[in-house]
Amino acid sequence: LCLKLEKDNLKLPAHLFIGACKAPHIPFTIPKISHLPDDEFIINLKEIYKGIPGDVYDNKELLELFTPMLRSDFHLLEHISYEEIVPISTAITVFGGQTDAIVSESQLDAWKEYTGNFRKHMFQGNHFFIHEEHTSIIEAMILSLS
Repeated sequence: LCLKLEKDNLKLPAHLFIGACKAPHIPFTIPKISHLPDDEFIINLKEIYKGIPGDVYDNKELLELFTPMLRSDFHLLEHISYEEIVPISTAITVFGGQTDAIVSESQLDAWKEYTGNFRKHMFQGNHFFIHEEHTSIIEAMILSLS
């Protein structure tokens, strides 16, 4: 989005914050699941990510509500590919979990190729570090904006 805004000479955000997400030019390395039938998709989500609360998996109505959105997110992540790295003028701060088995620290570091103003914060926890570290994340965001 920032690349498109900059290309169209539109106003960019003051700062881009990214959590537990690889840089766009890094290939998707975990199994592709967006094409699976709903029940298989949900089982794979549960087995791969292990951080979505059990109450969500146990609630059929919630699953029916969130499955299409999650599937769309996964389809985008699985199929987006950038071969050319085009830097943007917006500062980028990335957040990651120290024990994240899905997005590695080196995949987070690759975001520095997209900006001249890069920061990275690693937190205790896995891919869902945000559940435990939300206060620290907010503090890091405030620091990045000051």
